Amino acid sequence: MSAPPPRTGVQPVPLTPGRDSTQGMIAPMNQFVDSQGVLSGVSFRFLHGLFSQINQLQTEVQTLQQRLQAARIP
Repeated sequence: MSAPPPRTGVQPVPLTPGRDSTQGMIAPMNQFVDSQGVLSGVSFRFLHGLFSQINQLQTEVQTLQQRLQAARIP
């Protein structure tokens, strides 16, 4: 077997200085919590979106499981 080809997909995007230039929320200038441990607005929106997507996926899995059981597919 030969080695797999090198990855060439996603390239990093250069950032300009400033709070609004960060990608997502993981950056030194866009902290997840403030100095007192309170979630920032950006992190709250990120977590809300993440939890919403997880909830949607759980609902879809439950629906799929119910359909499989109804069709008597193990």
